[in-house]
Amino acid sequence: MRPLIGTSWKMNLTPSEAAGYLRTLRPLVADLADRDLFVLPPFTAIWVARAALTGSNVAWGAQDVHPEDAGAHTGDVSAPMLADLGCAFVEVGHSERRRDRGETDALVAAKVTAILRWGMTPIVCLGEERPLPPAETRAVVARGLEGCLGALPAEELARVAYEPVWAIGAGATAADPAHVGAVQRFIREWLAARGASGTRVVYGGSVDLESAAALLAEPGVDGLFVGRAALDPTVFAAIAHLSSTREEAPSMPKPNETVSAPGEPAPRLAIGADDAGFPLKQAIAAYLDEQGIAYVDVGTHTHDPVDYPDVARVVAEGVRDGRYERGILVCGTGIGMAITANKVRGVRAAQAHDVYSAERARKSNDAQVLTMGARVIGSELAKTIVRAWLDSEFAGGASARKVAKIEALDAERDAKTGVG
Repeated sequence: MRPLIGTSWKMNLTPSEAAGYLRTLRPLVADLADRDLFVLPPFTAIWVARAALTGSNVAWGAQDVHPEDAGAHTGDVSAPMLADLGCAFVEVGHSERRRDRGETDALVAAKVTAILRWGMTPIVCLGEERPLPPAETRAVVARGLEGCLGALPAEELARVAYEPVWAIGAGATAADPAHVGAVQRFIREWLAARGASGTRVVYGGSVDLESAAALLAEPGVDGLFVGRAALDPTVFAAIAHLSSTREEAPSMPKPNETVSAPGEPAPRLAIGADDAGFPLKQAIAAYLDEQGIAYVDVGTHTHDPVDYPDVARVVAEGVRDGRYERGILVCGTGIGMAITANKVRGVRAAQAHDVYSAERARKSNDAQVLTMGARVIGSELAKTIVRAWLDSEFAGGASARKVAKIEALDAERDAKTGVG
């Protein structure tokens, strides 16, 4: 059975942020032909997913639906609307909607019927609210299955996501794989007793790169429904790669791999930011798009906190290894990114807050990485700085002698520390 790996973004990512996320994700998973992948954006970004993912191996869908096809239901979205947007999956019954909206199994069942009526696949979420003895857990799950799916014929039984409520949310951790496997085998038995032997049962609840491998290795787990960890597209891609091998977590896929369409050269520019630099990075990305300049966006893709050394290292090491010719990094001041990138052997990073320093960073210092501070400059100035830096080339001459001395310092340091 093909693994099913997906993510719901919940109430995260604007349409423009979604575009950047999907632009990064699509090439990272383009080689995964032996499993099914999906993303569930907010309603406002489904059209972005359709535009970005059409023709790819990643499906898209929605996080909820109204049970009626049309009517006086202000603010709701119907199944025909979602079907018209090309949605393949629709999530229903999530514990947060049950908690916040008072949704019941009966309402979830009505939504499932609407989803099926319009040719889409429901993903029904259910699970116990707190840790319980095995027999009580099975009883809770059985009630949910009966209430949400009991009236359906075997051929229409939906995908099931086992999501124990106590394993969902900030600060929670994924349920023990053995527990998950036992519950999902019980769900499979319930489905099989009703003639639905091919329904996939996935697990959701604080899935991350560390827990995913053990969960996928557990018999009975057909896939994963990833939450907040997948707000980083590189993490979601790494988890998706696990599903074919069911081995230990590999190194996270490099954001540049298979970035371009067949026959096209790979982008030679990488951009990245921490949460403080995220808005300015988005403005830079939009400018690069306008100019037709190919690039790889390594993140971050949300306002959620992220440590700048993690982003700086990805870009700087990509430059060092020849995957990128240049990199642009943005944080609050630009200082931390520059310090971190300069720690990577063979990489020269320079901070610039005006056009002159951007030009000199390249012409005089052969800096492959440019850093900027979002709290220091605005988006319009940032665009002119980027343009000046990209248009500049190393001048050589006396500057070559100075750069050679910098490289000699690197070599001297390596000799003292035994590196190389």
